[in-house]
Amino acid sequence: MAESIIGAAYISGGREAALQVTKALTLPLSHIDRWSDFGRKVLTPPPNFTAKLRPGSIAAIESLIGHKFNRPHLLAQAMVHFVSGFQFNRH
Repeated sequence: MAESIIGAAYISGGREAALQVTKALTLPLSHIDRWSDFGRKVLTPPPNFTAKLRPGSIAAIESLIGHKFNRPHLLAQAMVHFVSGFQFNRH
């Protein structure tokens, strides 16, 4: 649900609006006040760390949505992250 609201804010107002909505929803973003802070303060998983997915999962997702990811390890991380105690890894 939160992702949908943030996405709507991004579509209607851009990155800064999405960040404002994220903060309004009280999602944890320590030390992030504007979008440019992400580049300096937030670490993404390194390319050599890939979440464990079934073989072919990344290719299947890319085929389904018609997009080839430059950093598929980030897609893998997104597919297995925890949200409110539930883990989305049913692929």
